[in-house]
Amino acid sequence: MLDLEANKRSIAHKLAEYLQIEFPEYEVDCEYNRFFKDPKILDVFIEKIGVSKRRLVIPDIIIHKRGNDSHKLLVIEVKKNLEDFHYDEDKLKAFTSQPEYAYKFGVLLVFDKSGNDILCKLFVYKNGQKIREKEII
Repeated sequence: MLDLEANKRSIAHKLAEYLQIEFPEYEVDCEYNRFFKDPKILDVFIEKIGVSKRRLVIPDIIIHKRGNDSHKLLVIEVKKNLEDFHYDEDKLKAFTSQPEYAYKFGVLLVFDKSGNDILCKLFVYKNGQKIREKEII
């Protein structure tokens, strides 16, 4: 998919299909934009202007139990470019630290195609902090 320049939604959807197999007791949803009946809104720090703002957010993938506030396991953001992922990183910090969401973990997957190689950087977040970073080729 990456070598075909597929849209990140296509990549996220395929990844979600694989994750559903690994987490059969949870729902794995793409672009799930609801918090019960309300839209998902976060206080997200906007690095470019150095200010936090309330923003409507739509995570690429979430692993959760719908309708159960205490079973928010994982929120995932997918990027296709190593240059501009700071907003996604800020969203994951917020999703894992703000009490109304408080996902147990956040993951940022950044894919970058360089020549014939595809590089993947994995960032893991917990309690609003980056706890792991790994590069995969």
